[in-house]
This record gives sequence, C-alpha cells and structure tokens, in this order.
Amino acid sequence: MGTGGASSNRRLEYLVPVDGRSLFADRLDEGLELGRPERAHARGVVGRQQDAVLQAAVALSDLFIKEGIIVYTEGRLENAAATFRATESVVIDGVPIIVLVNEGSASASEIVAGALQDHQRALVMGTRTFGKGSVQTILQLTSDKAIKLTTALYFTPNGRSIQAEGIIPDLWVDRSTVTKTKSNPFRLQERDLPGHLNAPNSDTEQPESAQAQAEVVGNDYQLNQALTILKGLHILAEAP
Repeated sequence: MGTGGASSNRRLEYLVPVDGRSLFADRLDEGLELGRPERAHARGVVGRQQDAVLQAAVALSDLFIKEGIIVYTEGRLENAAATFRATESVVIDGVPIIVLVNEGSASASEIVAGALQDHQRALVMGTRTFGKGSVQTILQLTSDKAIKLTTALYFTPNGRSIQAEGIIPDLWVDRSTVTKTKSNPFRLQERDLPGHLNAPNSDTEQPESAQAQAEVVGNDYQLNQALTILKGLHILAEAP
C-alpha cells in the first residue's frame, strides 16, 4: 500500500494491496493515517483493485459507503441467497475516489468496484474487469475427496450480475506507456522576446509548476490520468 504525493497541505492518496490476499479493511485506516490532522484535508483517493477475499471486499466497501447494499447473492436454492449491507462505519466521507480496474480485477475486487460505482461513491476507471461473479461451495464427499459446485452469483447493489459481464468502467482508459515528447528548443514565448512587457505581478511568488504536477507517475498512464482528474476536481471545488 502506498501514497501518491500532492501539495504540502493537500494530499492525494494512492492505495494498492501488497498482494491479492492482503486487502483487509482493518489495515486501511493505518495505511491512510486518517487520524492525523494533516490527512483530514486529503484531496482524493486512488485505489488499484486486485483480487481479494469476499469478507475483506465487503469490509473495505463499508469504509466508504454510508448505507445500503454492498453486494448480494442469488442461487437456485433458498439458502444460497445472502445480502451484505453497509454498517455506517464510514472512514472516508466526502473525499473523491477513483478506482482503477483492468482485465485482471476479479471476484471480490469487482464487488468493491461495483458497490462504489452503484452508490456513486467512486469513479471507476480503466478497462472491463474479468467477470468472475460466481460463488463456489465445496462439498466433502469422503475424507480425501470433495467436489466444488457453483451455487450462487454475485450482484451489485443495482442488480447487475458480475458473472461473465464484469464491471464496465465509467471512464475507459487502456493500460499504456507514456513517452514524453521532446520540447522544441527553438520555440519562443512572449517572455523570450527582447523588450517584452513584464507582468504587473511578475515579482510575486509563482505557484507550483503545472509541469511538475503533470509528471507521469512511474510511466503508469492509468494512474496518471486518475491523479489528473482528482487534481482537476480539487481545483474546481476550491474555485470561488
């Protein structure tokens, strides 16, 4: 789990599970350090979804959703039906969130993305997910033999089946590598011309360079696009 940088008093958080089995909600609060005053002003959160267990996915979604269904299952048998709801234990409320997904996002990861998308709590960005929305039950036949049966299907809060359909992102962004174009050393700007007029406030402190903010994070195009959108939302939110 890591964090993405931002300005001195406003932060963008970038979360990614260390591996597919360690996406546990009880580590999220520690990872974000939300108890610290400086984290109370976070500008946004970017989460990259990998596979994870169902209980962790439900608990993680619960941190961002105030109320309502997170995921439910339906099957041929009555006991295959189950509904998981939010418990109002919201940790991050009101902060914009972007969830990055791709064709490798499967199962419980799709539950998180689908829940946050249906509750309009996050913007899902990337490519269509894997589409593993089935529930398997292991039936023990003998002491050394068992059979695995598909007994139910996962559905998002709005009733969308995940199985074979996956989660379609709100913004489709393919995984790409970004190569920076070399600048033209002969291209002039107004300030390069002899005898140009200076701006009235040219002696004031200049804001943080937009070029530095637009730097691609580790040549990760999807992540860079997500951070750019969050920064844009932050600018609009603070506009007078």
